[in-house]
Amino acid sequence: MITKSKIRSGIREHLVRFIFDPNMESGTVCQIGDNWFYFGGETAEELDPEAYLAAVPEDDIVNEIFGTLEDFRRDEALRDEYDYYDAVLTFRNGV
Repeated sequence: MITKSKIRSGIREHLVRFIFDPNMESGTVCQIGDNWFYFGGETAEELDPEAYLAAVPEDDIVNEIFGTLEDFRRDEALRDEYDYYDAVLTFRNGV
């Protein structure tokens, strides 16, 4: 199960990365492993990764990612993606 602690550790270990939206070449998306997803609402959509990280407190970022991943966990169609993110955060963090 993905926890806020795993996400926070993943950010610090660079397992959770913030990249430009590949579809728009602007805005910020979250990348874990080889996959990425939208999170953070309008603020993330409008700011590039560097500006987003400077503008938004880490606790808020962790909460946004956690909320998005919880939505994945509850949606049967996205459960495999959730399990992938959990595996990356668990095994690479040595948990």
